[in-house]
Amino acid sequence: MPAYLIAGGIVGPGALGLIASPESLDAIGRLALLLLMFGVGLELHLSTFRRDAIWLLAAGLLA
Repeated sequence: MPAYLIAGGIVGPGALGLIASPESLDAIGRLALLLLMFGVGLELHLSTFRRDAIWLLAAGLLA
């Protein structure tokens, strides 16, 4: 995660300015979030959710 933030700071308008328009930054940000969620989904196991369902539900209600 820190590497993503550092890369964004380098490529963004603050440093090198390779990506200057806000529209393209928004599109790239959405794509990056989509890929990150896809990667997390690949690592999740449904059996873990079933085992810890009550704790997940309680944490969701408290949040």
